[in-house]
Amino acid sequence: MIEYKNTIGLYIQKKRTRTNDFSIISNDCWGSEVYHYLDLKFASPFVGLFVMAPCYIKLLKDFESNLYSTLQFINVSKYEQLNENRLKNNNFYPIGLLNDDIEIHFLHYKSNEDALVKWKRRLARVNKNKLFIKFDCGKDLCTYEHIKEFEQLPFENKICLSPEKNKEFKSIVYIKNWDSDGALMFPKTMKYFDVIGWVNNREIKNNFLYKIFSKIFLNKIIHSINEKN
Repeated sequence: MIEYKNTIGLYIQKKRTRTNDFSIISNDCWGSEVYHYLDLKFASPFVGLFVMAPCYIKLLKDFESNLYSTLQFINVSKYEQLNENRLKNNNFYPIGLLNDDIEIHFLHYKSNEDALVKWKRRLARVNKNKLFIKFDCGKDLCTYEHIKEFEQLPFENKICLSPEKNKEFKSIVYIKNWDSDGALMFPKTMKYFDVIGWVNNREIKNNFLYKIFSKIFLNKIIHSINEKN
């Protein structure tokens, strides 16, 4: 979680936000940073966790059925590289399972009980009429086919953050200084994409006024990002 300064820029961003009950579905911590940045209650269970690209696309393809299925827990992931990372870092965080096949990696949770309680609480807040779907195609075993499948999903409001330029898919937003860390990606994203404008108007664009705003205020909004930036 990133700490943000209480600046004029942040004040303007909060004043610009015309809705506070939108639900961001995200494959990493990017979505939770939006709520944190705007001081809003989490209206999504996708907080402090990540989902590998194959599982995430599968989740979205039958979204409501998968999302509201019973969350169970397993000890070992089907992704061997994640098992190796958990062992290497001695971080045996909870791994949830939806519909017996879709893994939810609760990276920032200490126990299955903690993950389950918060998942259920935030799941109850999901606003199915104001869904905003975010995907990052630069990691987590994402392939061209996953990006193509994401583009074809019937959600009205979706974006795909990418470390590479791609004019083939409308949902892709190119991030020049891309980072694999979802939390760090949020402030980077704001340089290239008007997140507040997206949840307000459901449009992916940066207008002239926002470009001016970002140049004047954006760097002052971030208190600490990490030396990766």
